[in-house]
Formats: sequence, C-alpha cells, structure tokens
Amino acid sequence: TICPAKNLVAADTTTTPNPAYNHWVRQDQLILHGIVSSVTATVVTHLGTVKTSQQAWEILKTMYAGRSRVRVMALKQRISTFAKGTQSMSVYLQGIKVISDELSIIDNPLDNTDLVIHTLNGLGNEYKEISAALRNRETPIEFAELHEKLIDFETLMMRDSSTSLESNVVTANAVTHSKNQNFSRGPNRKQSAGGQNYEKRVICQYCEKPGH
Repeated sequence: TICPAKNLVAADTTTTPNPAYNHWVRQDQLILHGIVSSVTATVVTHLGTVKTSQQAWEILKTMYAGRSRVRVMALKQRISTFAKGTQSMSVYLQGIKVISDELSIIDNPLDNTDLVIHTLNGLGNEYKEISAALRNRETPIEFAELHEKLIDFETLMMRDSSTSLESNVVTANAVTHSKNQNFSRGPNRKQSAGGQNYEKRVICQYCEKPGH
C-alpha cells in the first residue's frame, strides 16, 4: 500500500501526527523483518542499509532476476543439446519433460512446437525415418502424442531386432549342421546312399508319398 502522509494538516494549517502513518510504518517494519529473516546470510549483507520493505524487495528483485536469466539460458542450452544416446526412450522423454517443466516454473515455458523440435533433434539416426515423418505432418503433433508414438516405435524396433537375432542364430545352426553332414558323408558313399534310401522310405503325412 501507499505510505500515508506523516502529518495531518488542518484547515488552519496546523499539523498533527497521522495515526495511519505510524500504523503503516509498524506494519512495514514487520514485513521488512520477515524478508530479512527469510534470506541467507550472504543476501542479508545486501540489505544492511534498507529502511523499508519496498527497498529490500527492489534489491532482491534485481539480484534474483539476473539469476533467473542465467538459469533460463542454462536450461535452454541444456535442452538444445540433450540427446537420447543409449538411454531408453522413456528415460529420454522424461528428461526432456523435466527441463521443460523447470522452464515453466521460472515463467519461461517452451511452446509445444519448440518442445517437439528439441525432442526430435535429440534422437539418433535409427529414428530418422519416424522423425522425418513427424516433421512433415500437416497438423502439428502434441508432445503427449509424440511421447506415445516414440515409445511404440522403440518397442517395434526392439521386437524386429530380437526376431532378426533369432533368425541369424537359426541360420547359423543350420549351416553348421549342413557342414557336419557333408563332412560325415564325404568318406563313406555307402552311408550317404543309405541315407538317401531312408529319405525315400519316409512317407508324407499329408499326401502319403515317399521322399518329401
């Protein structure tokens, strides 16, 4: 509130002390005491000469505004270089969201487009196809939907990788088995012929014809 006049002036120009002023000063000193007692010892040294709570507040605002700008710059630098690397997709997206939330807390939020761009920029080459598709959408994608699609894509890649690995193992085993058979058949042609005769005696359970 605005500080009231210290004295009241009567019609005959005589002055008397203004009770409202004295009350205001007492309240302001209580506020000032609260401010001083709530800050650290380092900050208190900057408030040694202040007389009113407004003066204290202006000093604090100047001090912390500078720190806030530094914090904003640090967070924006961090999110612009934040990369997925070897993290799981869920951990990576959580990290992106934490930085975004910190920017919002200090009143410098990222809009959805910037958040999506930073997220896609941090992905590796294995995500370049889905990244290109999401960038070229006719309608902008919300971060919540992006989160879901990237998690699904990672799951699909892991499943394909697992299937490919199993296929390679089966192929390798088949090649090894074939080489072993050829090696065993090499020196003994009679055994090979016997094996062929055995195959001819095998009856197909579907067409009842031998040899296949």
